[in-house]
Amino acid sequence: MLSNQQLYGVETPLLPLTQLQMGPLTVGYENGFFRYFRWGGHEILRMIYFAIRDENWATWIPIISDEQWTIDPNGFRLSYTCQYEQGGATAFVWKVIAEGNDRGEFSMTIDGVAHQTFLKNRAGFCILHPILGTAGQPCELIHPDGKLEVTRFPQSISPQNPFKQVAAMRWQQAGGQWFKLEMTGDIFETEDQRNWTDASFKTFCTPQDLPFPVTLRQGEMVHQRIQFRPEQPLPPLSESGPDDMLIRFDEEQRMALPAIGLGASTEIRELTEPVIRALQIGPFDHYRIEVVPGTRTGQRFSYRMSGMRRRWAGRCW
Repeated sequence: MLSNQQLYGVETPLLPLTQLQMGPLTVGYENGFFRYFRWGGHEILRMIYFAIRDENWATWIPIISDEQWTIDPNGFRLSYTCQYEQGGATAFVWKVIAEGNDRGEFSMTIDGVAHQTFLKNRAGFCILHPILGTAGQPCELIHPDGKLEVTRFPQSISPQNPFKQVAAMRWQQAGGQWFKLEMTGDIFETEDQRNWTDASFKTFCTPQDLPFPVTLRQGEMVHQRIQFRPEQPLPPLSESGPDDMLIRFDEEQRMALPAIGLGASTEIRELTEPVIRALQIGPFDHYRIEVVPGTRTGQRFSYRMSGMRRRWAGRCW
């Protein structure tokens, strides 16, 4: 079996992902950061997080403490402390507040103070946008001087950073819905991470055309805020999203149909018991499972689908 170092790049196992509701949207929380903002089957944002990168672009490891949660069925509020240590002593501390509400709006505020003097290339927010559903979509940029630029997310890989001098952006996604991001506390720009085989665009601070590294002196403070929202009310959607396909089997079937099968989702970690029972009833010819030996995902599908193998013996591929 592969080690955690081989699978994830670290020896320690991954922390659990806490699922949260924001009205029509869902989001996962993991060790201070927010992942997979979804509206049904549409992934709107991949991740909102913050980082400190030193003069060599090494990413400092965050230490999360004092998490204070308020969670209700359609929203949440979280506050916590994030600190970094260098040379056995505290180097920098963030105070963090994140909120999501029943309208699908999300905000995250970070207030930091340096406890040591150090060189940094970046200290602040990064936002990841998924390629699927975002590439090629219309986008409007609001620059720090208030000017509006009408553009699109690149369809093909962009060797140059496509968006620069960004204070806010709005873009179309998910079948015509518009979403908006507003960033305060720094100037942002966007790079195409497909240049480094990552399936995302990254909107980050500070602009790369400014000199770096920069000295952050003891006692200096950093304040930033991210606000994300849909521009129109979003109706609730099922877990599988608006691209659901309805398959109905009539009792009086008068013609032969080609073999029909299903593929296991790569987005949903486990099938619920009602879904498994529904699949067992349908006369499907196969259930396709992509198995990657040595990974937990492959083992999970192998285990969860054991009940269906009894029905479709020899026909699971």
